[in-house]
Amino acid sequence: MSTLTFLYALPIFLLTAVVHRWFKRWRRSRSFLLPPGPKGLPIIGNVLDIPQGLPLWEGSMALGRQYNTDVLYLNLFGKDMIILNSTKAISDLLDKRSKIYSDKPQSPMAELLGLDWAFSTMKYGNKWKSYRRLFREYMGPGPVKTYEDTLRKAADSLLVRLANDPKRFREHTKFLSDSLSLEIAYGLGVDSPDHPILRRADEAVNAVKSGLTPGKWLVEFLPFLKYIPEWFPGATFRKFASAGKRSLDSSITVPFNTVKQRMQAGEKVNPSIASACLQKMSDIYEQGLDEDAVRSVIGITHLAGADTTDCVLSTFVLAMSIYPRVQQKAQAEIERVVGVDRLPDFSDLNDLPYLSALIKELLRWNAPTPLGTSHAVMEDDVYEGWFIPAGTIFLENIWGIFHDEIAYPDSYAFNPDRFLDEDGKVDPSVPDPEHRVFGSGRRICPGRHFALKAEFIIIARILATFDVLPPVDENGVPHVPRAEFTPDLISHPAPFECTVKPRSGKSLMFTKASSTPEKSS
Repeated sequence: MSTLTFLYALPIFLLTAVVHRWFKRWRRSRSFLLPPGPKGLPIIGNVLDIPQGLPLWEGSMALGRQYNTDVLYLNLFGKDMIILNSTKAISDLLDKRSKIYSDKPQSPMAELLGLDWAFSTMKYGNKWKSYRRLFREYMGPGPVKTYEDTLRKAADSLLVRLANDPKRFREHTKFLSDSLSLEIAYGLGVDSPDHPILRRADEAVNAVKSGLTPGKWLVEFLPFLKYIPEWFPGATFRKFASAGKRSLDSSITVPFNTVKQRMQAGEKVNPSIASACLQKMSDIYEQGLDEDAVRSVIGITHLAGADTTDCVLSTFVLAMSIYPRVQQKAQAEIERVVGVDRLPDFSDLNDLPYLSALIKELLRWNAPTPLGTSHAVMEDDVYEGWFIPAGTIFLENIWGIFHDEIAYPDSYAFNPDRFLDEDGKVDPSVPDPEHRVFGSGRRICPGRHFALKAEFIIIARILATFDVLPPVDENGVPHVPRAEFTPDLISHPAPFECTVKPRSGKSLMFTKASSTPEKSS
């Protein structure tokens, strides 16, 4: 097809496809009662009804209140979407009916990014089950206990960096998250955030976050746009996806091949998921899997957990700089249980209820993934008298249910005490964010056990050795930072400043006794 013919044909093709989709929706709405939501306009649907200037999770809560529903229906260019704004709705559909609510929406951007290797974006089926089963073999609740020593060393390495250069605390928490996931996945140690492997991984994660942010790209609602060439005016998404695909391909192949080549050469490699899998490939082949499956599982381990861990840690630093009494209470508990002659350890967890509550509050106050993970229903369904068409996309408004004033009074305040009873023990009557923040149903995050272990040991050791304080001006007046967060797929605190300083000379002694990871070539 010539360029001129293409330019003439494209608008006609676009209009025909959009009108066809709109007509199907109109005809269906004459026969079935869809869940509540704004009426919308022909062709574009509810695109203009989403509140402007708000993240989708806040906007959908506002619309839910306006239409008195926790099952909010939106139509975006003919694509059905439902945002679940309550724990009950999420549980009823994604948990209790997980048999038909465990599919993944087919994302044109995921396809353009080349994410067909990632089981986190795969359609529900036998291939997805086998990949996830392999992941759980190394990251399930039992296996993650073997990573405790690695987590201790990573936490202590962070203490060293905070002691040596406290002003760069945001860089330090990010480097810890990135290097820890790299070490668990591949056994590769790095000593600088500028290492090429980390840079590639960072580019890959940013590509996924931006590429899969709901509502960001028109091609998600008009899938045929994925066929237009990169040179076509307005096809910035194609250029973005091409660059992202290169970063993703490199981020999962380079470290894997590095470990594989070293093992083939008879070199000693550090224990990791990659080395463990490569040593038992014959067993993996017997399970009907291949090297692509192994590379996928390890790639997810490396890329998926790093950014969310960094989000929780940076949220922790922000919260401590705003709420000094919370910090002091957690530190007093640690001193009472652990003392001052050693650092907190995993064996202390059950004796530190306030610290446990603090971590729950971190996950609630700023959920790393405010809209959870997307689901798609595999067949037509009916819920509370509403018709739900097959293929409908579901988003869990995790942020919304965590800011429900009935479940969590004064929800914008950071208050770990909300999870404790009068005796100072964790109150089971208060909804536990750990049960919802990692997703729902059969798509729940399989790496959640590792994430909780990592968050506990790192936060406990920071509290034991450092004070996090708001910055002060030249007159010594503190300037408490504001609790602001980015409107991204993974929501981080907006840039802020604080002061991190050792609590005592003994704190410095602990940091000097720690060591940094071994450098990898």
